Amino acid sequence: MNITSFTLWVTNIAMRCYLQNIILSTLICFLLLCSSPLAADSNLLFNSNSLTMQEGDGFEVGDDKRQMVTLEHVSAWSWGDLYAFYDDIKEKNTHITSYYYEISPRFSMQPYGLNIDSTFIKDILLATTLERGSSDVKAYLIGPGVTWNLPPQFHLETNIYFRNNPDFDGNTWQLTTAWAIPFNTGLNSFLFDGYIDVRGSEGNAKSEINFNPQIKVDLGQYAGYPGIIYAGIEYYYWNNKFGINGADERALSLLLQARHSF
Repeated sequence: MNITSFTLWVTNIAMRCYLQNIILSTLICFLLLCSSPLAADSNLLFNSNSLTMQEGDGFEVGDDKRQMVTLEHVSAWSWGDLYAFYDDIKEKNTHITSYYYEISPRFSMQPYGLNIDSTFIKDILLATTLERGSSDVKAYLIGPGVTWNLPPQFHLETNIYFRNNPDFDGNTWQLTTAWAIPFNTGLNSFLFDGYIDVRGSEGNAKSEINFNPQIKVDLGQYAGYPGIIYAGIEYYYWNNKFGINGADERALSLLLQARHSF
């Protein structure tokens, strides 16, 4: 991997994409709140936006070398929470570009009288997800979700979905677990986050396992601005990618991430 070209690529797109991220996440929140029956009583509890730039190889289905820009948003509200991201993907050898995004609001049951007081469970929610991408990729998911009761700054959630891709016969299930775990070693701060999706077969699509962990060091801490700039790696483990039998991905990418939270 050419580090010089990667650095120049990062510099050229960083400011433009970070602005797009702020606009995108603000628009998502606005549209969701406007369409929610709880809009009048909604309070923002937490909001975080990030821009991640990656370059790696070892990918399946298309070019094995890719550059990616990810705009990501996560927020917590009095009515539940929202996670959304947008991937802009460029294949390095063929120069083909594509996109993929997900919007995943989850609606807490507490406003409807289901109050949780548990050692293990923090909240029970109705989890929903819209998946869209290039070449008319799409899927609709709905099901119960759980936020696990962990110390502050830690996050762990599990969702069990009914999943439907209208281009396939029938429907299937999906189990998703996502986490964010900060930790320290000496004077160094790290963030370990990611997700794992396990889904059943649907029509001609085979069952899949998609595991994407990231480990990042907080570079901003060394300049007195912790929690803003991270660098690290992401690993891709995807069996039967896109439901294609035998398309097993094992890829690694370098990443640089800018985060803004309030």
